[in-house]
Amino acid sequence: CEYDDLDGQFRIYEFNSTTSSLSYIDGKKYSGTTGINDQFAVAWAPSGSYVAVGGYPECNLRIYSFDGSDLSVDPVVNESFGTNNIYSIDWSPCGNYLVVGPIFSTRGEEIQIYYFDGSTLTFIDGIDYGSYVYEVDWSPNGRYLAVGGGLPSDDKEIKIYPVSWIYSEIPVAGETAADIEISDALINASKNLTLENITLHVK
Repeated sequence: CEYDDLDGQFRIYEFNSTTSSLSYIDGKKYSGTTGINDQFAVAWAPSGSYVAVGGYPECNLRIYSFDGSDLSVDPVVNESFGTNNIYSIDWSPCGNYLVVGPIFSTRGEEIQIYYFDGSTLTFIDGIDYGSYVYEVDWSPNGRYLAVGGGLPSDDKEIKIYPVSWIYSEIPVAGETAADIEISDALINASKNLTLENITLHVK
């Protein structure tokens, strides 16, 4: 999307299945430091209450709340990921996590996973793909990430990564995701987590 007479590069439409038509509802227009600010990635949270947007050239990830008719005036999250593009964003099936594919990220990894609590992002994990990531997609069960890009480190452009750190509690600042091991019916977990708020995936 580019500049035009509507509200900008990011728009929401309503689809009428009876008339097979689209109706414009709301949108956002970004100025950008170069006069161009294209948005390449848009992803709805499973609940429909949030939508994430990312693009070029500011490499900003913006998350807006949506009440069914209007976007929030300002993004609830507006975070820079570097100086180039964000080509792909996807929400986890539970709606608590975002995977982002920035190019030339300030953090370094081409695949980054964040926890979203409704107002802030917390970095959880990163994966070094090797070069440009053009598409990221979470599996329906939340246990795998499919990634497509260019110039990977091992010449395999399409990769599938297991997601083995899934948990449902808000991360504590300074801590990493819970390490959970099951052996002879004994469970060892990082501090501040209880059985009531742990989601276990047992193979």
